[in-house]
Amino acid sequence: MEKVMPTRPPADRLLNNLPTTTQLLSRELTGSYAEFREREYRPLQDELFKAIFPVLSRHANSARLSQAMQQAFVQELADRLASEYFSKAFDYLKIQQKQEAAETARKLQEQKETRIAAMRSISAADFKGRILANLDALVAARNPGRKFRLDNYCVKAFELCLGYFHAGGASAMNKNKGICLLGKVGTGKSTLMAAFQDNPLASFRGIKAQEIVESYVNNPEQVIDEILAEKPLAGDENCYGFTRYDLLIEEVGREQLSVNVRGESYKTTPVNVMEKVLLELYDRPGVRVHLISNAETPEKLATLYGEAAASRIYDMFNVITFDPKAPNRRYGG
Repeated sequence: MEKVMPTRPPADRLLNNLPTTTQLLSRELTGSYAEFREREYRPLQDELFKAIFPVLSRHANSARLSQAMQQAFVQELADRLASEYFSKAFDYLKIQQKQEAAETARKLQEQKETRIAAMRSISAADFKGRILANLDALVAARNPGRKFRLDNYCVKAFELCLGYFHAGGASAMNKNKGICLLGKVGTGKSTLMAAFQDNPLASFRGIKAQEIVESYVNNPEQVIDEILAEKPLAGDENCYGFTRYDLLIEEVGREQLSVNVRGESYKTTPVNVMEKVLLELYDRPGVRVHLISNAETPEKLATLYGEAAASRIYDMFNVITFDPKAPNRRYGG
């Protein structure tokens, strides 16, 4: 009897008929498993059978089998292949998705690093423009419609800070030391430093001296170690790529100057916390801390923290003093 073989479809037609893994996942598979077999599984099984049968029926081992046995054998193979396809397709799609996610993450990281590198090498002119925009925004937030006025009373402090915080620029100040900004109330010291808090050299974040005092009372040794550590403050990543920040202590001199620290050994011992902070800072070279105070000179700090601490201010900081005649900007001056 003449052997009748199933018609073999062209190879490219078979490949084109195979559903992609994306199509499998995007298809809405509803109904029972029997419906799934009729709609998805059996058509694929039939296509595989038609492709495999002509090849294997010519093989020596298969040729010894009857046509019925050949068909049963190939049918079993097609069934296994279809089953394996539906089983593995999802696994390979997951692998592909992981690879694509990793590649996307790599490209995003490269873009981020490129952006950060560009920001850290920002030109002096562009950096100045960003700081002036920050100053305008800070003033407008408190006084809508107003802008920051860069006048003779603050231009010196502005230019010194600009050179200091621009990573690639020359500076008249030592960039390994922090800044101590001194001047009367309302002269714009805090606003100026706030405008510079995100910078390409070493971004910083502020905390009030009174907050340090209150924390110190409860845990003296830990607070000193934390605030005088290198880049003690953690935060969200800024535009220059920093997530660790130097410390700016604001309102130095307005804090409670004498507190009794909790603990058996401190019950009757008053402590001037900021004096202790300044003395400890002197013994930790390389730690960069910034200060803002309404004391107009380091000598006036001596009345608050004693000669020992005040005399070391110039060693620990780049001291910038505002003109004593500077007006109070809060009153429109």
